[in-house]
Amino acid sequence: MNLKVRRNLIHPLIFVVPAVLVYTVFVVFPFFSNIHISLTDWTGMDKTYNYIGFSNFIKAFKINLVNQSLLNTLVFTIGNTFGASVLGLILALALDMPLKTKNIMKSIYFIPCILSTTVVGTLWGYMYSYDGIINAVLNKIGLQALASDWLGNDKTALFMMLITQYWQWLGFCAIIYIANLQVIPQDMYEAAKIDGASAFHTFKSITLPMLIPSITINSITSFVGGLRTFDLVFVLTRGGPGYSTSTIGYAIYNLGFENQQMAVGSALSLILLVITFAVSLLQLKFFKKREIEQ
Repeated sequence: MNLKVRRNLIHPLIFVVPAVLVYTVFVVFPFFSNIHISLTDWTGMDKTYNYIGFSNFIKAFKINLVNQSLLNTLVFTIGNTFGASVLGLILALALDMPLKTKNIMKSIYFIPCILSTTVVGTLWGYMYSYDGIINAVLNKIGLQALASDWLGNDKTALFMMLITQYWQWLGFCAIIYIANLQVIPQDMYEAAKIDGASAFHTFKSITLPMLIPSITINSITSFVGGLRTFDLVFVLTRGGPGYSTSTIGYAIYNLGFENQQMAVGSALSLILLVITFAVSLLQLKFFKKREIEQ
């Protein structure tokens, strides 16, 4: 093997090997380690453990925290997906109108996306507090009867958390839609206008079908984001009051690091992985089929 051939082989490896090592250390090894832990009775503190098979996967569904977290995650994820698909589209259509300030408005709505969830959660936590700005505004306009400890009430806490999620990520969803809107051929709208189509029928027959790719992206990312929500819960409510805002992500943390049930938490994380993977594939198949039909 001559020197030139060796260089052609070695130079790509110089760039590939570090990335493979990092991926192996921080993704592959933890993944298989997690599978190993889920098959044991390790508490996360003991030096020894026993193999107990799939008992942890069954045990997880017998814990009240997990069952309530599954229900909360389902509600939160459906709401989050709705916000990305519907509210994000409404915002995108508004920002795509021929306004002089539309570029500034796009930037303003996108800013929350680049903030860390810790900052967002802290900010909204102050706003939701009983002495926060929301109750102050209600008192100012004579609606003090509606004032509440928004995160301390189990009937409103999850909904308030969802509003915070909207505020942070609707701008991102809107930008995805706007990028798709800008590549729709204008001659299609001109032809519809000549045929006398109403604005509603133009949207239904042209705009919406052409937005299927962006709907696919927003639906899948928002669904996965809803399933794996942890940091927002941790900052805003710590799963309370009771278990009313606990999600699967927070339940994994709670079991593994607060209740010394690391093996059960590992099993629950694998269950979450399977659910996320399966539903994402179904969503992708559903929307890709409609892209082909269009």
